[in-house]
Amino acid sequence: MQNNYTFHYGVETDYTKFIKIGSNRDTKPQHSQKIAKSIYEMNLVGANPIIVANGFIIDGQHRHEACEALGIPVPYIEIFGMSNQEMITAMHKLNSNAKNWGLADYLKLYCRQGSENYLILDKFMSDYEISISIAIYMLRDFNDLAYKN
Repeated sequence: MQNNYTFHYGVETDYTKFIKIGSNRDTKPQHSQKIAKSIYEMNLVGANPIIVANGFIIDGQHRHEACEALGIPVPYIEIFGMSNQEMITAMHKLNSNAKNWGLADYLKLYCRQGSENYLILDKFMSDYEISISIAIYMLRDFNDLAYKN
């Protein structure tokens, strides 16, 4: 697949230059603190820069927070030429490889994007105070074709 993206590699001390994308999962302070400790001990943050498109962090929100907490420059790769949809897709693909993405993270992602079916699922879970796995099981149609859709 060919694209027309261009890349800029840099470091930045203005932590507000990059925006956490609203449809990305929430960051966890304890995870940012663990990364900050690792960065402090090994100082290898430059080997794993954050990835930015259209000013939004699409990969590396925790590394960004860790650098800010330590007061050190944030290494980044900025991608130019991505549409907003390509940016969301890239964010999803980059983060889907992380082992700590769960069903709740995906539910939040699609709810923040305004996906009607996921908003309905989220409301159903909230109204009945049930987990996502139980809600999916309860709401699915046992007809295999309907379930796949």
